[in-house]
Amino acid sequence: MCKLWQEGDQFLESVVDIVELGAGCGLCGLVCAKLIDLSISTRMYAPSDEIRIILTDYDPGSLSLLGENIELNGLKAASDTTNRPVMVVEDLKWGDCVQSLKRRDTSESDNSVLVVGSDLIYCDAVIKPLFTTVHSTLSGRGRFLLSFSFDIGNVSVFQ
Repeated sequence: MCKLWQEGDQFLESVVDIVELGAGCGLCGLVCAKLIDLSISTRMYAPSDEIRIILTDYDPGSLSLLGENIELNGLKAASDTTNRPVMVVEDLKWGDCVQSLKRRDTSESDNSVLVVGSDLIYCDAVIKPLFTTVHSTLSGRGRFLLSFSFDIGNVSVFQ
């Protein structure tokens, strides 16, 4: 993910939504917010639309922690009006759609979504619902960056 920013990947210029799946404490989403904030303040990046970073999880404790971490990192919640990425926390069960994405006008086909996740695949039962959510989130207009640190046998070889 950081390599995309470092190399100035043209895809990033069209990103208006960043979704972190299974955010937990929100590290990936918070890093995205800080990188965007830095890029805007140094004028390396001028988004054409408001950028939203949607941090999702299914665990109520994680959802509460996400809100606290947004505040502790000096990032703005959806009600803030400064020119910074908007942070949204959303309850999401894999297999379902990200509701916040439905609230944006997607008529402009050049707007893209970046979906990120880390250590999401912990058993074979989560793979199908996870990729159902990824597919509905991207809708053919984005990228999915997934990192995971262990092998769960033949299940981790995607077909």
